[in-house]
Order: sequence, then C-alpha cells, then structure tokens
Amino acid sequence: MKEKRIAVLEDDPSSWFVLKDLLEEDYELRFFQSIQDFEKEVVEGRSVGDMGFDPQLMVLDLRLPDGFVTDAIKRWADLGIELPPFFVISGSESEDEVRACFKYGAADFITKPYSAAEIIGKVENVFEKQQQNALERYADQIAEEAFLTVKELKIFKLMVERYGSYVTRQAMIERLWPKVKVNAKTLDVHLHNLRKKLEGSGFEIQNLERGKWTLVTHRSLDGVDEEVSLKVSGGAQ
Repeated sequence: MKEKRIAVLEDDPSSWFVLKDLLEEDYELRFFQSIQDFEKEVVEGRSVGDMGFDPQLMVLDLRLPDGFVTDAIKRWADLGIELPPFFVISGSESEDEVRACFKYGAADFITKPYSAAEIIGKVENVFEKQQQNALERYADQIAEEAFLTVKELKIFKLMVERYGSYVTRQAMIERLWPKVKVNAKTLDVHLHNLRKKLEGSGFEIQNLERGKWTLVTHRSLDGVDEEVSLKVSGGAQ
C-alpha cells in the first residue's frame, strides 16, 4: 500500500480517469461521487478517531449532486472536525465561490480544465510541505533530547531548513558567526560534537565526500515513510 493517500470527491468519471492517470503511480487514491459517501468513509471517523480512509490530501469538486462542498466543509468545521489540506476544483471562476473556498480553509482553488503539470505540481507541494513540517517537529524533539548547544542547534536547524538542497561552508559560518571572522576549524569542532550527540537519535550526519555532509533519517514522517536526506556542502573530513 502506498504511504501517500488522497481522497477525491468528484462525480465526473472522466475526471477520475484523468486523476488516476496522473497520480495513481505515486499515490493511493480513493474516489467518491457524493458528499454523503465521502462523509461516511472519510470525515465521520476523524471525529471519533476511527478512520475509514485517512487521506493526507483531499481533492474536492465544488458542486456535487447532493450539494455544494463549501456547505459541507462549513458543517464539518462547526462540528470541530480537523481536516487535512484540501483543494477545491470547479469549472466556475466566480469570485464569490473562490472567496468562499479560501474562507473555509482551502489550500488552493483549481479551475477546470486543469493541466497535468498544475495538478502534479500542487499535489507534490502539499506532500513536500507535510514532510518538511513533520521533519521539523521531529528535529525539534531530537534537539531537545540531545541537549544541543546554541551553535550545534543552529547548524542542525540550518540543515533542516535547507532540506533537499546544499549549504555552503561559508553559509554555515555566516549563520553561526554573522559578524565575526573565525577559523574554519572552529566549525569542524561543532560539527563533530553535533554528530556525536545525534548518535542513536534516528538522525545521522554522514560525510558523503570531502566538502559534502548529509543528514539522514529513516523514520516515517507522518505517513511519508521514506529516507530523508538533507545535504550540506563544504564540510571537512
């Protein structure tokens, strides 16, 4: 079973076909044709902790045979039900409808017909943000448990902030000592101590090659169970 789950509320079978074609390879999809069925399988269980299908993203058509999805979202909010991020899709570009969707918490409003790049890009952005948020929560927990010093914490936070990208040695030095010129070996001492403190934490700082460091965890991050790699360029052996 795929770890990334999307619930789609859409009554048009042709839209199902398009979304399956674009997303099914990387995401577990569940389709619903009515608000009633969607509530029963996706929403109601969230209020009692008994999930039927527990999506990390919802894609909701604005107009369904049994009502407007904005009315349903307002009803769920009034009941105190916490929802995952959701998009609203519609063939209409009415300003009032768009405004209502964002008022009730939509992460985005997508107008039909939509392009493949638009859908894939928006979905990927949601999951990347969720993973980043989960990573930051996990990193905060580890930082507290490992009793990191101020300098070690700044290095660790910088690596987490730059998830998936490289950070130069100079950038690290500037983060730690923005107005002071220091010997580069001072940075190496803090990196060494940070690596030691993270042993057994689920995080490990690895030296890929001279000048490149990577922070790796294999811990599942809110259902996104994949290796997380954060790379820092410019470190010493």
